[in-house]
Amino acid sequence: MNEVTNKKSFLVNLQNGVKNNYKIYVGLISILIFIFVIFQLIFYFKNKNILNSSLEYYSIKNNNQNVDLDIQNLLNIISKDKNFFGILSSLEEIKIQIKNHEVDNAYNNYLNLLENKKLSKIYKAAISLQGAYLLVDEMSNSDNKQER
Repeated sequence: MNEVTNKKSFLVNLQNGVKNNYKIYVGLISILIFIFVIFQLIFYFKNKNILNSSLEYYSIKNNNQNVDLDIQNLLNIISKDKNFFGILSSLEEIKIQIKNHEVDNAYNNYLNLLENKKLSKIYKAAISLQGAYLLVDEMSNSDNKQER
């Protein structure tokens, strides 16, 4: 019997606490919902930025009518974004520089890419390998042309 009155007393106390402090609870819930909405907006705009970067990157890749200088300028704009497509566009820009025999610029851009971007070690290793391969290949091709 004593347990039943304790349970009723607990429920009555809880009910009275909610009735007396409902404004505080409503305020806390409103603040939590507001914070949740803010975070959702931040994630939405980040994802929208990534989507726009990907669309621009693939439209540049698929458009073969552009001159290398135009492509390089467009890739330079995308490479300033701090996302995956910014890194891809930086790599494409470096490939164009190597194709145009701008080895010093390509080398400096590889170094900037490895130093400035927050990449995991495996991505840095892959970028380093690609850079080494392309730069050595370009240097050996230019040495072969000079010997002829």
